[in-house]
Amino acid sequence: MIWFLRILFIFLTVLGISAITKSNSEIVRSTTTSAKYEPATKLLLQNYIPRLIRLPLPREDIAVKYLGEDLHLIVEEVIPNEKISWRLEGFQNYLHLREEYKFQTVENNVQVEARAELIPKPGFVSRFILLFFGDSTLSGLLDKSLNSLPKP
Repeated sequence: MIWFLRILFIFLTVLGISAITKSNSEIVRSTTTSAKYEPATKLLLQNYIPRLIRLPLPREDIAVKYLGEDLHLIVEEVIPNEKISWRLEGFQNYLHLREEYKFQTVENNVQVEARAELIPKPGFVSRFILLFFGDSTLSGLLDKSLNSLPKP
């Protein structure tokens, strides 16, 4: 019985330390598409804003509903034909989700490099949720976004 308690204590200690030390989750993916910068950016933003008419301006705050939560999409940086980045704020357990897309023209196609970063709110529960679900959440998000782009 004492061995069981020792092993349980070691397991819980390692689990607690790993949850406390994990400060964020980041994933990078890339793909090639036939869509140029503006149509590709509109397709990427339509995951959050279904009826997107124009590209948002830098520092623009847009109210969106995503994953059943009311969030704010804040456009951080827009460099035409090169890069766009935004962050989603208002998650229950995460401080914000930041996405960045870089576009490079390669022959007749466009190479898109996507980077997503998820930062938890302070507290053990948020870090614990990030430890178990952060990478899978980001992976699913980037796969969905990049699969919405037309293939060459």
